[in-house]
Amino acid sequence: MNIYLITFQIASEDRRNNMVNLIKEHSSWARITDCTWCVKTEIGKASEIRDQLATKLGIQSDERIMVVNMTNSAWGSYNLPKNVADWLKE
Repeated sequence: MNIYLITFQIASEDRRNNMVNLIKEHSSWARITDCTWCVKTEIGKASEIRDQLATKLGIQSDERIMVVNMTNSAWGSYNLPKNVADWLKE
């Protein structure tokens, strides 16, 4: 199972909500901040998730998406909710 960090910048609240719904299509996810999420998935490349989200949302020229593979990577946090930190540690 791979863990990916997804962060995005989308101005429209409706489109942000659409992005969140797309992220939640993954079987396991956690919200880090309003526009930063993590997903656990069998997908093997960050670019696959990026392309999937960008295509389904219809990403616009003034919007941004970044996906980073965090699998087996060191990470640190401050003030994350305990359930999110525990999810990341699983």
